[in-house]
Amino acid sequence: VAGVVLTAQGHGVVALPNSAYLVGSSKFSRNSAIRAGALTWAPPVTGRVGVVSEANSLVGGQDLDVVGTSLSVTVLANGNAVATSEFWDDGSLNDVGAATFIDQNAGPTGPISALNSLIGTNSGDAVGFGGAVALANGNYLVRAVGWLNGSATNEGSVTLGSGLSGTDGGAPVSRGRAVPGNQRSLLPLPEQIRLLWKG
Repeated sequence: VAGVVLTAQGHGVVALPNSAYLVGSSKFSRNSAIRAGALTWAPPVTGRVGVVSEANSLVGGQDLDVVGTSLSVTVLANGNAVATSEFWDDGSLNDVGAATFIDQNAGPTGPISALNSLIGTNSGDAVGFGGAVALANGNYLVRAVGWLNGSATNEGSVTLGSGLSGTDGGAPVSRGRAVPGNQRSLLPLPEQIRLLWKG
């Protein structure tokens, strides 16, 4: 299954090919962070019970990070997945965005960071905008519509991730890791990327 089943509240359940599943809780509040959001991996057969927390889920760290919101999970051709969180904030930087690789056999836990995700470096980078794009070979592409390349404002970028290991364990978008665009309006949309870059 490569889709998201959503409720009106913006939560969703994504089934993975190995019968594990992901549960999005975009209204989850972590400590004092309102609607930080969470994405919980559950194993096949036994599933998962208990309270959503950073011990069992990938979570946001600040108000309105809304991790686990609609259209945030893309299932890859090999059964792994990518979760995008375009509204994730990094400290005082707003809407930096993040894309987190998810092994179908063991989901990530704890707060989103450069240790587990591809992240932006400036406010408004919006890494993961529009979701990841799955390629036929199991790899994937991640957009950052507002990424700043030096003095070039809103140049944007597209980063290739491995369907087996993600983007080298996380770290920020950079020119050495991404294909830069010219300006935000010219950066390909996910549907256009599929046609331009067939994996």
